[in-house]
Amino acid sequence: MKRRFYMYSAWERPMSKLTDEQLGKFLRIYYQMQLTGDTDVDSEDPMVDMMLEVVREQVTFDVQAYDRKCAVNKENGAKSHQTNPEEPKQTQTVPNGVDSDSDTEIDSEIEPEIGIDSERLRSGESKKRFRPPTVEEVEAYCFERNNKVDAERFVDFYASNGWRVGKNPMKDWKAAVRTWEKREDNSPMTAAQRADQERHEVLRAIAGGLL
Repeated sequence: MKRRFYMYSAWERPMSKLTDEQLGKFLRIYYQMQLTGDTDVDSEDPMVDMMLEVVREQVTFDVQAYDRKCAVNKENGAKSHQTNPEEPKQTQTVPNGVDSDSDTEIDSEIEPEIGIDSERLRSGESKKRFRPPTVEEVEAYCFERNNKVDAERFVDFYASNGWRVGKNPMKDWKAAVRTWEKREDNSPMTAAQRADQERHEVLRAIAGGLL
């Protein structure tokens, strides 16, 4: 039987919405869920049920982790006994009032597993991933910078090469726009680009309330 289990700081906010009576009911049910592993529980109180839904997945994760550690320790103990069958068993004096079946070793191995969210952080799932911009987003950024970059051509170009800058995946499309901006500034303006720039200036004037 588990000697201890954890409460997670991420639960503080939803728990604060419970009354003292609801909190007591939730803690009693949570205690039983951790001991038995049975998460299919209904408190008949909508607020408590909401809180149980928050913790249900974590309880399942904790119980499964505990079971895995128990199995590993049992297997290691069996292997050790097979390796040294004649080695006398060492006895340990246990102070009065202390349970000799303590699972301290097991819990000490479980303790670093501080929750599903932390596991996801360590696995890198929470890292911000690059999302290719739309033509409208690029056009809005170009309008903001008042440059001559053709947003549609920009998106088509990078979409065709898998959004890569040279051999590396693109990390910041706005930086790429600024690079194109410098290149465009040093090249002669075509009639289409000139018309596009004039359109941008008119739109900017309208936005600024000058017309």
